[in-house]
Amino acid sequence: MAASISTHREAVSREMSVLAKGGLIERCGRRLLLCDLTALELLAGDEEEQVFSRREKS
Repeated sequence: MAASISTHREAVSREMSVLAKGGLIERCGRRLLLCDLTALELLAGDEEEQVFSRREKS
């Protein structure tokens, strides 16, 4: 996953832990369960807006 988004494994692990502690995802062995899809979509939407606003300022 890290390679596909051009980051380090540690960064992905850290973010996954934050999401798990927040109850948004759950790790079950090699599976990843999305526990709160609505919250994840909102979070992704916020990130997308931040990326677009950064691009507009450049």
